[in-house]
Amino acid sequence: MSYRITLAGSGHQFQVEGNETLLEAGLRSGIHLRYGCNNGNCGDCRAKLLEGEVSNAFHDFPFTEAEKMQHSLLLCRSYPRSDLVIEANEILAAHEIVQRKIKTRVAKRELINPTTLLLQLRTPRTRLLEFFPGQHIEVTLANGLKADLPIASCPCNGMMLQLHTCREGNDFNDYLFTELKQGDSVTIFGPFGDFMLDGESRRPILFITEGIHFAPVKSLIEQCINLDLPQSLQLWWLAESPQGHYLDNHCRSWEVALDNFHYHPIAFTAAPQPPLLDQLFRQIFQQLQHHTGYDIYLSASSETANLFQQLHLKLRGDASGDLVLRHHKRTITRS
Repeated sequence: MSYRITLAGSGHQFQVEGNETLLEAGLRSGIHLRYGCNNGNCGDCRAKLLEGEVSNAFHDFPFTEAEKMQHSLLLCRSYPRSDLVIEANEILAAHEIVQRKIKTRVAKRELINPTTLLLQLRTPRTRLLEFFPGQHIEVTLANGLKADLPIASCPCNGMMLQLHTCREGNDFNDYLFTELKQGDSVTIFGPFGDFMLDGESRRPILFITEGIHFAPVKSLIEQCINLDLPQSLQLWWLAESPQGHYLDNHCRSWEVALDNFHYHPIAFTAAPQPPLLDQLFRQIFQQLQHHTGYDIYLSASSETANLFQQLHLKLRGDASGDLVLRHHKRTITRS
């Protein structure tokens, strides 16, 4: 059985399929609902039922008598029994997210190739991380080493965070590749950043990324899929070798499953030089000239990003339509 849920404040809607809770279905659908523990203890996901019927699983959070009279419920413990209209705390901007320091455990470490490592960090069930796709976190190892890493997974499972790293020859990455083990403690703090999807835009979307910088783009693309965006999505992934497309099969599976997704892996034999990149970027712009407007999400090395932005500004007046460029920058601002 499937039910349609409408959020009274924003008008956003999502479907609940099968035996999902309201929270699970909302997060899966790309809706940023406020929550904390996901098990009925903290009350952060409290909402009000305005129309429809629900059934509620047992929880420890104590509603006041006034809240009970207002048909309050917990999204993480409520199941719809009809179409619903609810009043819920929806996060609409990055500054609304509370930055958290959370002690996690390494749930999985997967060496994709000799230079690329995928980590999965598991948060406690009672302390999950809220974040927007495309954001990043500060990661501190047990020995005190720190680094800033983008989150590669989507917020639909805030308990399991995926991170991508490469063997760059610094102490932090050396420890990840040679010392870090499954079950080790890792502290995270965040989230940070404004490299986020404009879910209201219906312009074609172009993702341009390079090597390990694919991580935040993966998160954004998964958000597009969750939102079921109708417009064309293109991914251009630059790498110094085919090995640099370390999740190539994953991207190709998107292309097979989605009618509106197109994948363009570009492998160079060495570090691409400016003339070659300039030629490639001009080809990309030429392909997009027939659109009335499009959004560009860029995540690459500083050298590649600077070259693209220079060309973007140079061609902006000649290009057809409105170009909106969002550039991933990993900066930390503590609130």
